[in-house]
Amino acid sequence: MEEKNQILPIKKSLRGIIFLEITCFVVWLIGIFFFYLPLPKSSLVVARLAGEPSPYDALGILLSVIIVLVLFYRLRRSQALAPVVAVLFGIIIYNTLSVFVEPLVALTVAALFVYIERAYRSFVSNNLLVILGVFAAAVSFVGTYSVNFLLILLGLFSLYDLVGVFWTKAIPKVAQGAAKIGMPLLILMPKKAASWWQVPTPDTIVSMMGAGDLFIPLLFLSAVSAQVGWQVALISFVGAVVGSGLNILFAKRVKGGIPAIPILAVGLVVGYFVGVWLL
Repeated sequence: MEEKNQILPIKKSLRGIIFLEITCFVVWLIGIFFFYLPLPKSSLVVARLAGEPSPYDALGILLSVIIVLVLFYRLRRSQALAPVVAVLFGIIIYNTLSVFVEPLVALTVAALFVYIERAYRSFVSNNLLVILGVFAAAVSFVGTYSVNFLLILLGLFSLYDLVGVFWTKAIPKVAQGAAKIGMPLLILMPKKAASWWQVPTPDTIVSMMGAGDLFIPLLFLSAVSAQVGWQVALISFVGAVVGSGLNILFAKRVKGGIPAIPILAVGLVVGYFVGVWLL
């Protein structure tokens, strides 16, 4: 689910863009240090490492994402899609949380977040469900894919982002559709600070970022931290911060959405290889 960074054409808010980027920075840093926390089963997910996937596996993942994008594009005006996506995030949260706590507790927590987002939908509940779902997905995949494999994915998803935003324009349309039907697939920033507890609508959203822009760097940084070391991951993070800064400049000059992954990917890759070289 790679709905990319889409700034509403109504108004581009530098404050909103910076807020979304800072949110990403915090989540990425938590991902880097997550497996160093003294959790009872904190190394279990890393232990799932199942060998080196082939480039064909990367193409398969990309094809799956494209199929999902096409499906979302076709159904972007369907109100029924919003609760489906919320439940999918709940399932992801449950699957990951059940590694660390009892299944019944995991189910209760996941169901509670989905219920709150659906019954009391607001900027806060939307963002919380999306961030938790993305974080849970990244944690569950850290031990599945090696860093070398993720470098391939970064390249493929960069190309996917460029095509989806600039050529087919499907990604911005899906993002706008998600905002209209209340689908929890985007991190949202309200125009007014007093609107955080209100229901997000296209008129009250000043900036929004797709879950994919948060997930792809998070997965890469978490994997680097768990498999190579947090020091290299931090240097990669610095590269991502530089890439985010360039994206902010890009977003202020381009009308409509921008493909955020390519510049982020360059920053991540440069930071990673600099870290490996230095350490």
